[in-house]
Amino acid sequence: MLLDRVLKLTLGAVGQNNTIAPGLDTGGTYRAATSYGVYGTGNLTGTTVVSNSIIDNTVGMYLHEAKGLVVNGGNLLYRNRLHGIVASGLSTSTTIQGNAIDGSLPGGARAPYGVYLLNAKQMLVGGSASGQANGIYSTNVAICATGALDGTAITGNSLGNNNTGFYLKSATNVWVAINDSYGSAAYGFCATGICSGSTVTGNEIHHGEYGLVFDSAQGVAANGNRVYVNRQIGLLALGISHGTIVQGNTITGNGTNISTANAVGGSFQTV
Repeated sequence: MLLDRVLKLTLGAVGQNNTIAPGLDTGGTYRAATSYGVYGTGNLTGTTVVSNSIIDNTVGMYLHEAKGLVVNGGNLLYRNRLHGIVASGLSTSTTIQGNAIDGSLPGGARAPYGVYLLNAKQMLVGGSASGQANGIYSTNVAICATGALDGTAITGNSLGNNNTGFYLKSATNVWVAINDSYGSAAYGFCATGICSGSTVTGNEIHHGEYGLVFDSAQGVAANGNRVYVNRQIGLLALGISHGTIVQGNTITGNGTNISTANAVGGSFQTV
C-alpha cells in the first residue's frame, strides 16, 4: 500500500480492518516476505491508518519524511521479518499511537526491531492519554533510535519481553519518558555513542536481565526513572561517558544496583 502525498484518507476502520500482507502463492502458501506493508511519504495531513492487520512483510510500515500522518487505533503488526515500523527523515506532526507490534516469527525467531527511528524528527511515538501507548513485544529491540531526532518524543509505551527494550544508538535530541520496559532478556534500556541532548526520564525498567546500561554513551541525561528487580545490574555504565548525567533515579532490588567503576567521565549516582 503506497501513500504518497495523500490527504485526508482513512485506511481501515474499527471493525472493518484490512489485512495487508504479501498474499498467497498458487499453492495457497504465504509468499516469502519481500515487501513493505504500507509505505508513506510526503505531506499526509489528515490521513489515518487505523485497525489494520499488517503481517508477513519485510517491513510492516515504512514512513519516509511522512508528515501529518496518524497511525493509531489498534493496528496489529506481526510476523514482519525485519521491522514493524520504520520512520526516517523530517516527520512533522506524524504520530504512532495505540498499535500492537509482535515480533514473534515462525520457528521461534524474533524480528530485529519493533520501531526503528532513523533521523526521524518532530514525531510522537506513544502518548500520555489512555489508548495512546504502543505495545511492543517479543522483538530483538523494541524501539531503536539513531541519528538526529530533534523534536521527537517516545512516551507512554509498553515494551514487554523483548531482548532489549530501548536502544539509543548515537541518538541526539530525543525525549524518552514515562515508558514501561519489562522482562527484557538483555537490557531494559541501552545507550551507546554520542547522544547529546537526549533525555531519559520517568520510565519504569524492571524484571529483566539488566536495567539502565550506558556503554560508551556520551551526552545523555537520565533522571527520575525507577529501575527495579533486574537480575543482574540496575545501573551499568562503562567506557567513555563524557557529558552523561545519571542522577536522581530510584534503583532498588536488583542483583547489583549500581556498577559504574568502568565509566570514564560522566556523573553517576552512587545510591
